[in-house]
Amino acid sequence: MFDLDQETYIYLIIIAIGLLVFSIGAKQRKKRRSENLDFRRRYQARKKEEEKEKETN
Repeated sequence: MFDLDQETYIYLIIIAIGLLVFSIGAKQRKKRRSENLDFRRRYQARKKEEEKEKETN
């Protein structure tokens, strides 16, 4: 390995863990955002259906 002291290794490990946590969080946010968009689309479609039913009655 490289000739680094113990403190430098600790900093590198902390940075690596931070990047890992950040990437996992970004995936979760992306997943949640797509779920919200799906919910919004279904809600709007339901509203349109209700409006059509009101117009026909």
